[in-house]
Amino acid sequence: GLVDWLTSMGTNNLLILGFILGAMACFDMGGPVNKAAYLFCIGVGTSGDFAGDASIFYAAFTAAKCIPGMSLGIMSVVFKRFFDEEDRLAGPSTAILGFCGITEGAIPYAVKDPMRIIPAHMIGGGVAAALILSSKITIGTVAGGAVFMLPVIGNPVAWLTYFVIGIAVSMVLTIGLKVIGGQKEKKLAEAKA
Repeated sequence: GLVDWLTSMGTNNLLILGFILGAMACFDMGGPVNKAAYLFCIGVGTSGDFAGDASIFYAAFTAAKCIPGMSLGIMSVVFKRFFDEEDRLAGPSTAILGFCGITEGAIPYAVKDPMRIIPAHMIGGGVAAALILSSKITIGTVAGGAVFMLPVIGNPVAWLTYFVIGIAVSMVLTIGLKVIGGQKEKKLAEAKA
């Protein structure tokens, strides 16, 4: 159903379609919604308005799926106070998994704080994918996409720039939501005391 809905959108606004694909890629971090976005990206080049465009869709999806692991891995090392000891220790390996295009490393972070982690990364992934798709940047593969695939990306400098923008958006939103949430929790604790 999700794939049919995405297909029905057509090519009129690649910015919106890219944002939706990126948000889907980061919603459940390797789960069924992520896989629906993936199936759309690899199947899109064979039919209708999108014929021949699979490489631009997969370039956008590749960036989005790498963002949760990369941003959370970096944040847990650089902004340690927002993460517990377990998350800090897992940070480097989570970043490496994200670099390799494996989204699932971010799941433990999302499970602990879903209301902050998931929306922040859906927006960050959506921004990156929207910028990449609307720029029609291509990738020379439709499987195994990761940051190290830069040599087969049509415009690697632009792709990397948009990818870094997506990471930055995810990080700023995550830290912002954690600060706001921490202040609310502190006020609630003071009110109960």
